[in-house]
Amino acid sequence: MVLRLVDGDRIPIGSFDSVDKAQDKAAEVVKQFAETEEGRWPFIGGRFLRPETIVSIDVDQHGSGWGGSNARGRMFSGGDSE
Repeated sequence: MVLRLVDGDRIPIGSFDSVDKAQDKAAEVVKQFAETEEGRWPFIGGRFLRPETIVSIDVDQHGSGWGGSNARGRMFSGGDSE
């Protein structure tokens, strides 16, 4: 699981045995950001992050072979492009 930032950086924040466990961790991270006092930055993955720099929390299944967007995945796998 990674945090994806507005500048394209991806910060690993965990590896889990199941999607359910990963979703639980993602909810914990979202809660941490929501409960951060105004003007303070939470410490995640060895970095202090401004909350507005987070684009998403990505839960990628190990071995899925593709970690990008669905459109790019179709483009490079020979599927229909948009």
